[in-house]
Amino acid sequence: MVYVKSTLVGMVAVFLFVIIWLVVFSMWVSRGLPPNEAVGVDLVSLAKQWKPQLIMLLVFAAGFYWEFKRVSK
Repeated sequence: MVYVKSTLVGMVAVFLFVIIWLVVFSMWVSRGLPPNEAVGVDLVSLAKQWKPQLIMLLVFAAGFYWEFKRVSK
């Protein structure tokens, strides 16, 4: 049960990281745009790159480790 809970916490950490990253990235890119301009983010091409995959793996590992240590005490 410890592994299941830790895995779920790791997946939630990745989901929250993606949402927060998209909001911050969109705000950062759109800060200098003129009115009525838009920001586009291509999630498919972003997911194919290795850096975001590595970051997601590290976020998952951090969430898993944090919950595993907390529950196993």
